[in-house]
Amino acid sequence: MKRLIIIGLGGHGRVVADAALISGYSVAGFLDDRKEQNVGIAKEYKILGGVSDAKSILQKNDFFIVAIGNNEIRKGIFENLAELAMPATIIHTSAVIPPDVEIGVGTVVLANAVINAGCKIGNNCIINSLALVDHETVIGSHSHIAQGSIIGSNCTLPEMYVTELGQRLKSRTKI
Repeated sequence: MKRLIIIGLGGHGRVVADAALISGYSVAGFLDDRKEQNVGIAKEYKILGGVSDAKSILQKNDFFIVAIGNNEIRKGIFENLAELAMPATIIHTSAVIPPDVEIGVGTVVLANAVINAGCKIGNNCIINSLALVDHETVIGSHSHIAQGSIIGSNCTLPEMYVTELGQRLKSRTKI
C-alpha cells in the first residue's frame, strides 16, 4: 500500500483522507500548524506535527498531498515539498474520468466529480465533489473547482482559478 502524508487537518483534509483510503493509499498521518484547533477532526488519524516538520517526515514516506483549499497557500507548500517527495494524485473511486484525460500530480478529484473526454487538469488542483468539467477543457495548476460547479466544454481556466459553490461557466469561456 502507498503511504501518504496529508498536509492540512481541516474538514477538507478529512475528505481527502477518505478518498485516499478508498483509492489505495494508507494514510500515515497529518501535518498541520493548527493541530491544537483540529484535534477533534482527526481522532482516527495521527497528527505527526506541523508543516515545518514536513521535510524530515516526508523523507520516510512515499507520497504527500496538500489538502488546503486556499490556492495560494496550497501552491506554496506544494512547490516547497515537491522536490522532497512524490505528490500523490488522488481520484475518488466514484469519479467518472475517461482514459484520455490528463490529470497533474498533486491533484485531488473527489466524490462524484465528472471530467469528460480530452480535458487537461494541472498540478495540485482540487476538483471537488459533484463538479462537472466538460470535454476539452483546460484547467491551470493550483486551481479549485468547487462543489457542484459546471464548467462547459472547451474552456480555458488559468493557474490559481477558483470557482464558487455551484458556479457555471459557459462553453468556450477563456479567462
